[in-house]
Order: sequence, then structure tokens, then C-alpha cells
Amino acid sequence: GIECKDRLAPVVKYSTLRIFLALAGIYSMQAHQLDVESAFIYAPLDEVVYMHPHPAMNIPRGHCIRLLKSLYGLRQSPRNWNMHLHEFITSLGLRRSSLDHCIYQDIVLGSIIILAVFVDDILIASDDVAAISHVKRSFGEKFKIKDMGLAEEFLNIRITQRPGRITIDQEPYVRTILEKYQPYIGIRNYADVPSMSEYIPRDEPPATEKQRQFVQSFPYPEIVGSLLYLSVVTRPDISFAVGVLTHHLKSPTYASCKAACRVLNYLSHHPRVSIVYAGSALDLHAYTDSDWGSDRDTRRSTSGGIVIMAGGLVHWLSKLQPIVTVSSMEAEYIACFFVVQEVVWIRQLLKDLRLERTLPTRVYIDNKSARQLAENPVHHQRSKHIDIKFHWIRDMVAAQTIKLIDVPTDDQRADFLTKTLRGEAFWRHVSALLFVSK
Repeated sequence: GIECKDRLAPVVKYSTLRIFLALAGIYSMQAHQLDVESAFIYAPLDEVVYMHPHPAMNIPRGHCIRLLKSLYGLRQSPRNWNMHLHEFITSLGLRRSSLDHCIYQDIVLGSIIILAVFVDDILIASDDVAAISHVKRSFGEKFKIKDMGLAEEFLNIRITQRPGRITIDQEPYVRTILEKYQPYIGIRNYADVPSMSEYIPRDEPPATEKQRQFVQSFPYPEIVGSLLYLSVVTRPDISFAVGVLTHHLKSPTYASCKAACRVLNYLSHHPRVSIVYAGSALDLHAYTDSDWGSDRDTRRSTSGGIVIMAGGLVHWLSKLQPIVTVSSMEAEYIACFFVVQEVVWIRQLLKDLRLERTLPTRVYIDNKSARQLAENPVHHQRSKHIDIKFHWIRDMVAAQTIKLIDVPTDDQRADFLTKTLRGEAFWRHVSALLFVSK
């Protein structure tokens, strides 16, 4: 057959999904879910593809079959399905967002309706049940679908809907992880926070034969992969700890294995941590922070940031910066750059959904020098070397897209994403942002 070069198919971003649910929460929308069964076989196949027939088909020897529809297992099938689904959704009068190609929105039966697409799983949100039913019927006439009613579970995310309030968590997924890796939970004592207090060096050989055998038998990549998914979707409280664990994926050490056990131990005591979207306004704002030179091996700084909408987190980051910085001011400035990037994207997405923000978005920062550098386009000895791309922040400040606001370090909510915080300091920030079930 002909080689298919374009095989990529978009799926809704997790940050977009959280924004979708935040909007549904504060605008009293219901979020319904449907699943298209055997979705790929509906998509036409543009390429010429042949396959050997199954013996039971009783086709003469030497003959083959040419496929007319996409089939599961073909490299181009996800892309073909996405294009076919896009054509159908737009035929209903819905408009695709240019900021996330898996979000569709428009007026249906006089009510706003929003669709979020993840391959063959589709969320539909509206404040009018009749509009949702109309879209479902249209899907049912075109495809064989499974109507799942009010969304309760989507991509291992549990969704709890109440009027004016939507809560998301991953407790069932957490318990699945804990059950799978139960032998490794009791290795550490009770963990009140997910991060190890001591530094975890890279490429440190096990000190004893017992430690070496433990590292060799430890399912490090599998555990870290499971924890990474959690930290990206609903659990920012473990993001910093998981980020440290990912630095050891190629060569786990005994200390990094113990650190992974500590995160599992922490999850066993706090399996349900929820993000809640509620209130009467979007109230979009953000926090940005950095821990200067925190990585002892590379001396790179750790950026931390959160974006809050409708009272709940829609975005967070905890990652090493791409370069070594020469001052805490520079590290904070670069961390602010990454947070502002996300804020600007969210503002554009909201504008695309006809929810344009006219006032600047508040971004809280606890470094006055970094704030002054962003607000005053001057060059001096400490900042003249900073890459020009990071100075884009100045344009956003000048255009009043964002407004940088000083905040005391004790009230810097992104602090737990940049370093190991102990006890009360960790929980002061986490409990202010997330709902932790007892």
C-alpha cells in the first residue's frame, strides 16, 4: 500500500479538559459523555491498503482484500477517524477551536454547547439538556454510540457533578496502583509529604549486595510512569516528588527506589485528593515561583507555577529550567515566563469560546527584582545576558495582558512545586488549593 506520512491525531489536552470542567462548574452546565463504538471502521481510507484474507472467508488462493475503511491496527486509522469525526461535528454547526483542535463550541437550539473529544470518547456540556439530547441523537444517527449519561468517569478521572460545582479526583486509579504495588508500600514509615528530605544523587551505586538485588527487582519505570500520569492529571501535590523520580529513570538508585516507595506510602494515606470548580466567576489568576540552583547535579533551577480558574487548578508545572541561571532573580524571571505562556494561551482559548478577558490576569510572584525587570525594560549587569525570548514577558505586562503582583513567600502557593516542604508548610499550600479527604 501507499505509505501514510501524516498519522498524528490530536487528543484534548488535560489542561483543556480541566478548563472545560471548570466552565461547566461555574456556568451550571451538565457534562454528559458518549462513546462511539468501533469508531475507526467508520472512517474512509484514502490510501491504497491490501491485506491477506482470513482463512474462513473462503477466498481463492492468490487473491487479497483491499480495505475501503480504516481498521484497528493501521497507522493512519486514528488520523482518519479524527478527520472524519471533525467533518461530522462541523456539519452540526459546531466550530472547532484554533487553540485546541479537540474542543468544539457554538449555539445549539439557542444554548451554548461545548464538546471535548478524546479519540472516540466525547464530553458534551451545556446548561440545556434538550441541546445535549439533540447532539446525542445526531451522533446516534451517524454512529453506533453508547450514551453514558452524566459524565462520571473519563480517562481514569472520576467526575462528581452538583449544581454549580464539579469535583474531579482519581481515587479508583490510585487504589489500583496501590494494590498492584502493595509489597513496596510498607518499606517506608508513614509519609506525611511525598518528597524525600535528603538529596538523591544520580548514578550512586548500591552500597550492599542486598540493596543491589532490591534495585534490580524494583519495577521503577512502571511505578514512575503510573505516578507521572497521576501528577499530570489531578495530583499536583506529588508533582515535585515525581519530577525528581524521573531524573533517575535511566539508572535507578537505591535512594530513588526508596523515594518512589515514599510516594506510594503517601498516596496510601491520601488516596483521594480532589480539585473543585465552583463559584460565581472565572477569577483567572496564577502563581509563579522558583528554587534557585536546586538540582545539585546540573545546578539548574526548578520552576513551579499554578493557574487557578473557578476556584480550582487548571494548570500546574514543576520542572527543571532549560539553562543554568546566575541569580535567583533570573531563575524567578524564567519561571514566570513559563507560567505567563500558559496564562496567555488560556486567555486566548477563553476568547475563542466567547469568554474574552478584558482585565489583566493577576500573576503572583515573590521576587521583587524579577517583577521590576518585567515591568521596566532596562538592561544592567545582572540581566543583559538573559535570552531575548524570556523578555516577551515585558510585552505582556505592557499590553496589560498580565499584572505581576508581589506576594509574601509564606503565601506563595506554588512553593510546594519547587522544593521539598515539610509538614505544615506543605499542607498550608496544598489544603488551600485542593480538597483532601480524611
